Amino acid sequence: MPGDLIFGQRLGMSVVANGVETGKHLQILKKLGCDENHGYYVAQLCNHMRWLKK
Repeated sequence: MPGDLIFGQRLGMSVVANGVETGKHLQILKKLGCDENHGYYVAQLCNHMRWLKK
């Protein structure tokens, strides 16, 4: 993972981490300088029935 992050940054790209599951994952990614992230820890799945009732 750190190698991919560095490679993307050197190419001038924004790097997005997928699958952030815990606060520890998020801390490590922030320390490494990851630009964006997403996963269960950041945005848990929502109940689709709640959206259908609107």
